[in-house]
Amino acid sequence: VPLIIGCKDRWAAAGLLAVWLVLLVLMPEQVLTWPQSAQTWPLLALLAIHLLTPPAPYGSWDARGRAHPAGPWRLPAHAHALAWAALAIFYLNLILSPTPGSSPPAPGSFPSESFPQAPPQAPPLASGQAASISQGVRWLLTLAAAGLLGLAIHATTRPWGWLIALVIGVPTLAALGLWQLAGVLLLLHLFTFNPAWLPGRKATAPQPASEPEHLFYDGHCGLCHRWVRLVLAEDRTGGVFVLSPLQGDYIRQRLSDEQRQGLPDSIVVQRADGRLLTRSTAIFYILARLGGLWRLIAWALWLIPRPLRDAGYDAVAALRHRIFPRPDEACPLMPPQLRSRFRM
Repeated sequence: VPLIIGCKDRWAAAGLLAVWLVLLVLMPEQVLTWPQSAQTWPLLALLAIHLLTPPAPYGSWDARGRAHPAGPWRLPAHAHALAWAALAIFYLNLILSPTPGSSPPAPGSFPSESFPQAPPQAPPLASGQAASISQGVRWLLTLAAAGLLGLAIHATTRPWGWLIALVIGVPTLAALGLWQLAGVLLLLHLFTFNPAWLPGRKATAPQPASEPEHLFYDGHCGLCHRWVRLVLAEDRTGGVFVLSPLQGDYIRQRLSDEQRQGLPDSIVVQRADGRLLTRSTAIFYILARLGGLWRLIAWALWLIPRPLRDAGYDAVAALRHRIFPRPDEACPLMPPQLRSRFRM
């Protein structure tokens, strides 16, 4: 739990690695044989890589209440490269695993049981079919690894290699009933995902780079303040949104009295073309503009019909003041380098 929520997470990762080392000393045969070894070594690799990353990324428990939401946190290049190496080794391990009918696997390797086999009393035809299925699976995993390793060499083709391997590898393992291995492979893919592969949605009208779109928020709403912190953390350059409270003077300069009438006291986005977005549409537009995994979330949630989306938004809005305390100031506490992104 501390590792997941980011509470002294590097200590938690070190503790998990220490537990595994103790188990390795006490029960080497059980730890180094299937399925424990095949399922745990990639996770152990990620825990070791986690020790090389800085503490307190945005969204973690240790980063709560920090004046600068994002802080100085960056994923080091060497940690990302090590995660790619672990992903490649995992695929090679799958490809080099023994075929049905071969000699027993050595401790720590993938055994023949990892692929479908005929029952012990099966006729010769069934046995041959099982072997051909296993070979077909091996070709699929080889194709995934080839796409991963071949296309990952260059930065422009790396996302496609990552995607090809993901689409082939995870469903193949899941179809064989190897759910835990499929989950480990999915985790490795998520760790190697680069948010820059999914840039934020472009503005809806031509505008100078120095003219971001406008995000108006309720300065008396704790949940809205958290949305502001999310935007400040993920829009690192400040080129996506200018932030302004609904209760300020700046919105009166931007919007007429007629436009301000009927606006909800929550989140409002004014696009570059002047259109005003409210309720769930504003939330999804913000996520799409931020890019990365936020854009994926926006795509997924956009599939929900708008009446259902707005109903869920209204339900959260009705409870927000009970769940999130009312802030003392209209603007969240910010360091000087972020204050220029606000308009009062």
